[in-house]
Amino acid sequence: MGDRLRAFDCLHYILFCGFYLFAASSLAELQYPHAFKFKSLSPPNIDVIGAVKQIIQGPQGFMWFAGESGLARYDGYKLKIFFADDQDPNSISDTAINSIYVDSKQRFWVGTFRGVDRYDSDLEQFIHYPLGDQEVFVTSVVERASGEIWVSSFGGVYWFDEASNRFRRFSDGVITAEGQLSRRFYSMREDLKQRLWLGSERGVSFFDTDSGEHQYYHQAQAF
Repeated sequence: MGDRLRAFDCLHYILFCGFYLFAASSLAELQYPHAFKFKSLSPPNIDVIGAVKQIIQGPQGFMWFAGESGLARYDGYKLKIFFADDQDPNSISDTAINSIYVDSKQRFWVGTFRGVDRYDSDLEQFIHYPLGDQEVFVTSVVERASGEIWVSSFGGVYWFDEASNRFRRFSDGVITAEGQLSRRFYSMREDLKQRLWLGSERGVSFFDTDSGEHQYYHQAQAF
């Protein structure tokens, strides 16, 4: 008799737990009807591009992945990898990709270790935009409210001159608290006042490109 009671109690407990989990799940769906459900995707050979630095959706709806060892495009079925090829002048400038960006004109920009590229989807080739006479590691590409394209890099800040179809340098860098010139910028964003904020290895800076105002905040300084 005791064994039957214990079995009955155990069954009752299992049924209660099952009902509770079902009710909790149903309640969660009612409270969060638009909750995201994630599905793991592992396109073949995606690992060859190394650590993924950025992910965006391109003009044609494809997903693009900027990796430390290459650029990948995924159309939902197949993966295409873009590598630098010294024998092909239309290939991407460098295999190390740190930033990708689609502007309001649906132009696809790629920040590489050797400068800025723009991808031509019709020809499936890259147009190169060097930043000066030396190879410069581009860290971010942004479009400002004015529609201008700006980039931050390990060699300063540049903006794209549409008239001449080339990038021009805006700033060599910022003077740090130690009085040294810091040219390495790791990130850049524009705020609602259309000021450019830049993250460097030693602090944060902002530029007002219209008034010329500039401020540098080093690590030990409060905003």
